[in-house]
Amino acid sequence: MAKLERMTRYGERHVYYCLECPACKISHAILTACQDQGPPVWEFNGDLERPTFYPAVLAPTHDEATGEVTICHFYVEDGRIRYLPDCTHSLVGQRVELPDLAPIDPG
Repeated sequence: MAKLERMTRYGERHVYYCLECPACKISHAILTACQDQGPPVWEFNGDLERPTFYPAVLAPTHDEATGEVTICHFYVEDGRIRYLPDCTHSLVGQRVELPDLAPIDPG
């Protein structure tokens, strides 16, 4: 089963891959193609089941209700997430399997 979902913006000019983060309990989007000047892009091995991205992804999140900021900093390597030591969540320093994406209910 796929671990990522491909998403685009501005037609096909920006390509992202979204993954479910077991630590944050939300999706993180990783930009892999940008056809105009803009943010940096990550290298991706193209494998939706055993993805690898380079370099590390830094994904801070902000809880609007509490004002709390959580730092999620990780590598995705061969279908596993390696959380780095500066993470401020419970999976800091751990390696975990990237979860399968939940099936989308068409309603």
